[in-house]
Amino acid sequence: ALLHSGDGRVPAHTRLGAKVAGRTEPLIFETETDIALAGARLAEVKTLWPGKDSFADHSSAVIGSQPFTLFTPLQPIPHELYLAHETLFAIAGFTTLEIRVELSSTGSESFPLVWEFWEGRRWRAFSPFKLKIEARATDSLDGTLGFTRSGIVRLVAECADSKKHIVNGVESFWIRVRSE
Repeated sequence: ALLHSGDGRVPAHTRLGAKVAGRTEPLIFETETDIALAGARLAEVKTLWPGKDSFADHSSAVIGSQPFTLFTPLQPIPHELYLAHETLFAIAGFTTLEIRVELSSTGSESFPLVWEFWEGRRWRAFSPFKLKIEARATDSLDGTLGFTRSGIVRLVAECADSKKHIVNGVESFWIRVRSE
């Protein structure tokens, strides 16, 4: 008999039994290799459908011991990158930030991107990007062409007043980039 009361290991070739609905006797099986056991509770249950770029969150159904259907209801996956810095992103007034992006490989398709900073109540967009030919030193410019190559992203904000914000438990000055 194997009792489980927390984290542990089960050695290879251990015989175990599992309860199966509709059977009075347990289903007996033997482990082929060592396995790990975790005494943790589930915090989230989500299903991911990569081909539809979507996910479904079943956490509340699991917590409430309610039945649920996998992949339902689907919602789009947000594509966001968050960057934090205690001083560099504490922007005020007319501000220009330059961020060097080094990609390990080039991309084949440009992404329409929005760069934003937290201003206390909402995310506020930096000035729109200009084409390199038209851009002045005071314009936002995407030297990565939507993350298709390495380059410098120049972000310009007028009348900026960023505030600290908490993202995933980290309080700092934040900027984010997201796909449109």
